[in-house]
Amino acid sequence: MEYKKLPFLEVIAMLRKIFPPSPYPSLTLNPDAIHRYAEQAGKTLEWEPCEWWEGFGLNKYSDAEIMDFILGPYKLESGDAIIVTDECWPDQEAYVVASERILEFIEEDYSEMHNMEFFQPSDTIFLFPSQSLLIVLHHEGCVARYEGILNNLKLQKSGS
Repeated sequence: MEYKKLPFLEVIAMLRKIFPPSPYPSLTLNPDAIHRYAEQAGKTLEWEPCEWWEGFGLNKYSDAEIMDFILGPYKLESGDAIIVTDECWPDQEAYVVASERILEFIEEDYSEMHNMEFFQPSDTIFLFPSQSLLIVLHHEGCVARYEGILNNLKLQKSGS
């Protein structure tokens, strides 16, 4: 399956655009920093516990079931999905896949690339620019969803 990589700085720039202006200058790609940034912008991220997280219950559920829970009331529209996992940190680049193929990427490509299942007890960030939708999965077993103020953010082509 085709996927692209996006430098973290570009992902951070997109995150800044979905929140109102914030006096909090620091923003990194981890749940706690995103939460603080949102609060300073006057927005509260509400964290919902993942009942299946306890005791590493991730193994009891399919990737599709976990994605359904993570998405909550949101349905994915066509466009890009930007994904940041712990395995993105060495290169400081996020994965970019077509939203409609996200499950294929999670079940097949990611597992093959990293020799591990996608869902781990770690932080994962999903950004869906066409919906200005941010979903953050925290390593402590909770998820936050935020629909941004701008619609249809566009990925900039690197090097253009």
